[in-house]
Amino acid sequence: MRKYLFCLRQRYASSLLIWNFLGRLPAGMGSLAIVLFLRAHDVAYGRLGAITALYAACSAVGAPVLARLIDKRGQKVPLPVAALISGLGFALLAGFGVRHTPIVLLGVGLAGFFMPPLEPALRSVWPSVLPDESTVEVAYALDSALQNILFVSGPVLVVLLYGAVDPATAVLVIGGIAVVGTLAFVALPPVRSWRGAERVPDWAGALRSRTLVVLLVTMVFLGSLVGVLNVATVAYAEMLGRDGLAGLQLAAFSVGSLVGGLAYGARQWTGDPLRRLLVISLIMAVATWPLVLVPGPNLQLVLMGIAGLGLAPVLTCCFVLVGRVVPTGTVTEAFAWITAVFLGGSACGSALVGAVLPHTGLTTAFALGAAGSTAAFLTTLFLALRRPADNMPARAMAVEGADSP
Repeated sequence: MRKYLFCLRQRYASSLLIWNFLGRLPAGMGSLAIVLFLRAHDVAYGRLGAITALYAACSAVGAPVLARLIDKRGQKVPLPVAALISGLGFALLAGFGVRHTPIVLLGVGLAGFFMPPLEPALRSVWPSVLPDESTVEVAYALDSALQNILFVSGPVLVVLLYGAVDPATAVLVIGGIAVVGTLAFVALPPVRSWRGAERVPDWAGALRSRTLVVLLVTMVFLGSLVGVLNVATVAYAEMLGRDGLAGLQLAAFSVGSLVGGLAYGARQWTGDPLRRLLVISLIMAVATWPLVLVPGPNLQLVLMGIAGLGLAPVLTCCFVLVGRVVPTGTVTEAFAWITAVFLGGSACGSALVGAVLPHTGLTTAFALGAAGSTAAFLTTLFLALRRPADNMPARAMAVEGADSP
């Protein structure tokens, strides 16, 4: 815990985490909030699914676009403008309901595309706030662990909010949280002064790094594991006639990831982070296969917790690698790509297992998730064996910060 306390005692570190986490809450609440809002207006599941998919797609596309703008212009203008436009999208949805389909689509599209990329923005700021790279890695581990709290708390907060107010007000509140959290985050001096380093004009941006491209493939497979579990746990709970069990299983997975992330950050690591990524991804791949046994609920909860232990450490290793290998001036965009492809992989995993499950069974469903984590390890192994020379400065973390031009 001393390493975490040292990190949080650095000037502005706690404030950065608190306000960034508040601003990121709607990212974990938006999809479910839109689903519940549409169902409250008796929207059919087919139309509901299409609208929710639009929100997810716009979020995935918007994050790297906005992050590239942040790398070019800094954070103090793009982030609040994006938050206000996203809030406007939620307001359109709440104000007009579902009577006018074009307005619904416009509102959902704006809310998703302009959801401020606070997660990559924070990771870009850390090197300018913290004293050394080892402390930055602790911050990444803490951030990855807190992301699991967001995954668990977001849906719970949506349900509580919908129980307290009407659906339209709930949607407005969620949009407002994004605006308030973003404005408070941007008001902090390290955020206002942050500038991306000079970059070479290039349409590919961060994707010029071949190492990053391979890491993105790893993230797609890792995201597919999470997407498969989101659906397979519901089917498992329905099989046993215990609806609440699905949430408990996912909570166990998230708690495992939280514990793994905190344990990873508490240790002083040396050497190549790619080697650590390879070892941890192997352990995670092995840990997911026992889920195919589909045991009783108590043992299943234990297995879910064990399977989740490696998620946050794997993400932390990826963040460290990204900061070292991407082209100068593209670090925020690179972090946004990590998030976007992870969510895209999750969506693909959910869609795949949803299509397969009616024709097979739970063993096959959980096997698909384990196959995703195994593919993530194999991709990492490929990177370790044939690590490309990116032919670019591997010091993105060090050069981008408050004193950058």
